[in-house]
Amino acid sequence: MRCLVRIIYLLLLLQFAQSIDKKFVTCDFDLGVEVLPYLPEECHNLDEITKTLLTREAESFKQFHDRLTDHESRAGLDTEDNIHKDWAFREKLYGKAEPFLCRNDTETLQDYAACMIDKRADMVTMILESVQAP
Repeated sequence: MRCLVRIIYLLLLLQFAQSIDKKFVTCDFDLGVEVLPYLPEECHNLDEITKTLLTREAESFKQFHDRLTDHESRAGLDTEDNIHKDWAFREKLYGKAEPFLCRNDTETLQDYAACMIDKRADMVTMILESVQAP
């Protein structure tokens, strides 16, 4: 009987968690119109304001990613078969910027995208500061 009660409790908890789970889709519009057919359905037929914001969000990711990979490549640890990733630095970067909070603290796609743009700008600043630090 206890087992059945636990199972029911876990199922209810799971159902509740799924009902409050916000899923925001971002679109890689910066890759060009040729990728549009391959993007999720939510990326099709958007109004211009949302499309512009999601394009900015995609560009912010590209800028962040380029800075991060440039920072990691400076270590000189890339090989022919492997691109070096500094996991400790990435953990510190994400830990300080806390981009995961955007998912928890926003209610709309517009707020989520704006939050991610801000968090990535913070992480770019942290990368630049780490390069300048002795």
